Amino acid sequence: MKKIIVLVMLTLLSFACSNDDSSSSNQTISLKINGENVTATVTQAFMYKSQSIDRQTLFIEAENDNYKFNLKLIDEYNSNDNSFLNGDYDFANIYSSLDYSEFFIYYKVSGQTNLYHYPDSSLYNVNFCDGVANKISATFSAYLTSVDGEDITVDGVLVPYIIEITEGQFNNIEYTVTEI
Repeated sequence: MKKIIVLVMLTLLSFACSNDDSSSSNQTISLKINGENVTATVTQAFMYKSQSIDRQTLFIEAENDNYKFNLKLIDEYNSNDNSFLNGDYDFANIYSSLDYSEFFIYYKVSGQTNLYHYPDSSLYNVNFCDGVANKISATFSAYLTSVDGEDITVDGVLVPYIIEITEGQFNNIEYTVTEI
């Protein structure tokens, strides 16, 4: 139970805090949202490591004019370096494994950033991770549904009930590391 509470607190804290030196403005993610090509600039990328709960979590936040994205990879603690193993990180493993992933999309509407969707699935395939240079590359996909249960319109912006993320990728994203 202690591990779950610490993980939830880390998740909430991580997206509330800012770390200005964790990324540069030329780092991007690209993806398709329901078939539409989208690119976003990485605004934060950082890893929290905790040996006491045997976890490390990588957070990547990216934004454009319409969306804010939160990408998260969770793995068991790596005492050798600051890397993730190459391979799949699946949201389906959230309750049964040490390695899993999450993906959230926020809509920017009328000066507000709002979360309408929660993941039903997300899958990342890490194909490169350098734990010395703290760089990572991966492809990803996700399937999210809205808590509203149907398409809605918010201040003239359509918020669909279902969001399917395909062809997602990021390459050589630099991240900072904090041992907690």
